[in-house]
Amino acid sequence: MAIHNGPDSQPHQTRRRKRLHRKSTKGFAKPVSIGIAAIVPTALVIGGFPGFAMHNRAVFDAKAQHLQAEWNYDHKHGITSGQLQALRKELATVTGSHEGIVPTSWAASVNGADTELQNIGQQTAHVWSSTMASSRQKAEAAWNELQQVNGGQPDQQKAQNAINSAQTPAALDRLIAAWSSQVTEIQREQAQLKRMSGGLVNNQPADVVRLEQQLSALVEKASGDGAATNTAEEALAAAKQYFNLPLVQEVSEHAQLVQQLTDAIAKLAAAEQPPVTSNKWLFNSAFTSYLNSRNDTVSVAVYNANNGHTYLYNRRQRYDTASIVKMTILADLLHTSGTTGQPLPTSEQKQAVPMIEDSSNNAASTLWNDAGGSTAIQSFLTKAGMTDTTPGSGGQWGLTRTTAQDQVDLMRLFAYPNNLLSTSERDYGLNLMEHVIASEDWGVSSGPLSAGASVALKNGWLPYPQKWWVNSVGYVNGDGRNYVIAVLSAGNVSEQYGVHTDDKVSQMVWTTLGQG
Repeated sequence: MAIHNGPDSQPHQTRRRKRLHRKSTKGFAKPVSIGIAAIVPTALVIGGFPGFAMHNRAVFDAKAQHLQAEWNYDHKHGITSGQLQALRKELATVTGSHEGIVPTSWAASVNGADTELQNIGQQTAHVWSSTMASSRQKAEAAWNELQQVNGGQPDQQKAQNAINSAQTPAALDRLIAAWSSQVTEIQREQAQLKRMSGGLVNNQPADVVRLEQQLSALVEKASGDGAATNTAEEALAAAKQYFNLPLVQEVSEHAQLVQQLTDAIAKLAAAEQPPVTSNKWLFNSAFTSYLNSRNDTVSVAVYNANNGHTYLYNRRQRYDTASIVKMTILADLLHTSGTTGQPLPTSEQKQAVPMIEDSSNNAASTLWNDAGGSTAIQSFLTKAGMTDTTPGSGGQWGLTRTTAQDQVDLMRLFAYPNNLLSTSERDYGLNLMEHVIASEDWGVSSGPLSAGASVALKNGWLPYPQKWWVNSVGYVNGDGRNYVIAVLSAGNVSEQYGVHTDDKVSQMVWTTLGQG
């Protein structure tokens, strides 16, 4: 067959190729036609994502590093590791989180990670501010405590300036530590001063306060401007300066000031002592004749409250006290408890009753030790102006040496108002002396012949070394008489011999005073 190449043959061939084409593509997806407008943005997005992610990561890391640096600063300046632990953990969680295979930090600005960093930053600021507020409160409390223990002396404005100037918790902690250390030191010094002085009165040593008051009262009553008054005024000026000293210096200068005040009191008291009459009226010829007939040594002292005179016989002779020293022990204990504003402790009262009423030696030994022994007793004797009395050593209180005048001065502390013993303390001692047992009822009590007279007494006797010391001291009031008396005797051949001497002397004093 001839093939025609004319016009009639072309359409046929073309249609065949089309049919063949349709046949060859039957069953395949239709190709996606992508225009240039779609291809360019897509390429830009796909090609730009790495840069976008890197930018977000860099910003995120910078903020995280800023938080780390801030925490390091905070920790260095007083924020504890415990306070920061939760924040560090939260940051680690945010930093390590992923969305699928994409780290959160790659798209931090659009997925909320940036907001979480801001929240952590706000929490960090809160930790700092709350810690600062708490530390300021603690600093103010430390300062208030310092003011309290130091009598309100520190400058409040200075403290407030220091607190306001502290810009970190660590700075405030240093203030707290410094003020707390001062409180501890002050409390330690106060405790030492309290032990030394028998207590504190308005944060000042009680014994210095009492001695200063006692000396002030004596100066007000002083009759002249002599050397004793000048010495007293110098001691008062020293006490005024002492009260403004730092505690450490108060402790170191305490003993010196107490001695200065005590000496000034004794000197002024001696200068103002009522007139002394010896062997001119009370100790008349009948009195001296009787004592000259005795085979013992006798000293007598009498203070007559009706005329303010003190009478002394054989004034310089010293004696072993035996049991009359028990009144000194009691006076010391009462004075010590009085400086604290408290009554005698119950345990000491239980010993004081048998010591005075029954003259119990065991009770006396217990209370002698409670008082502090010879050293403490000597301190009281000095305060009382009993300069001729020396405590027995080695616990031998019965061998305390004294004079009749010192014993009368002691009795005056119980009988009449003074600055060492309060009214209640004096009444307590006198009540015990008024209830001595029958075997103790001699000496001073033998004088009064009137049933209306009250007698308070304490006796003592001691066979040492071979002959007897027999002493009687007390207070008599009634039937027109008001006096304290001390009768001390040594070299008695027996206890009864000495008792007889003391009895007779007391009777003669009672009779003569009634004639005046």
